[in-house]
Amino acid sequence: MGHTLTGERQLEPAQHEDDGESEVGAVTPRGALCFIGLGANLPSPVGPPAETFRAAVARMPGVVEAVSPLYETAPVGPPQPVFTNAALRLRTELAPLALLDALLGIERDLGRDRARETRWGPRSLDLDVLLWPGRTLDEPRLRVPHPRLRERAFALAPLLDVLGGVPTELAEDLRQSLERCGGRPPLAPEAALVPSVPPLRSAVVERANSGYPDAPGNSGAIAKS
Repeated sequence: MGHTLTGERQLEPAQHEDDGESEVGAVTPRGALCFIGLGANLPSPVGPPAETFRAAVARMPGVVEAVSPLYETAPVGPPQPVFTNAALRLRTELAPLALLDALLGIERDLGRDRARETRWGPRSLDLDVLLWPGRTLDEPRLRVPHPRLRERAFALAPLLDVLGGVPTELAEDLRQSLERCGGRPPLAPEAALVPSVPPLRSAVVERANSGYPDAPGNSGAIAKS
């Protein structure tokens, strides 16, 4: 068991219920399955990265089934603060490009101004579509899976924490990609993003993390009201 931001003990992993999918990538009554990466190394108007992430999770267009712990990762590019990274598992009724627009809107709502940023520079919130099981997309505005996913430990580690509803072969491929990237980055000092909620953990996630006996579990599940 771990501890949450409020000092309460996290519950043991709960059993993952059948989500009703007939095939990988199928649209269910709850929507399509996708995985979103979160990153930040500057405060936003609502607070430091952890608070910004909480606000972003609350605005997600669908049902957030699981949220990873927070990781700390070294920045790429010019000197700047350390990044905080996380990932979440989302059920959404939006198509990929509509989801992208929704994510960009969340970034703007939480204070990000892309016009003032430099490439590889610091930012207050970055939301990326990492994976959409059963679908690929190659559009000028959006490529899915994320084209650099397998090169980024800061994206792979939290993704593996919330992975579910995907073929075992894909989970194993992502785990091996993380190994090639040097393994898991360190957890942030306040690692639990969503306190006191039972994690959702599938057999696929257990197998994907089997090479990491100390790997953290999912931080919880939130249903958007």
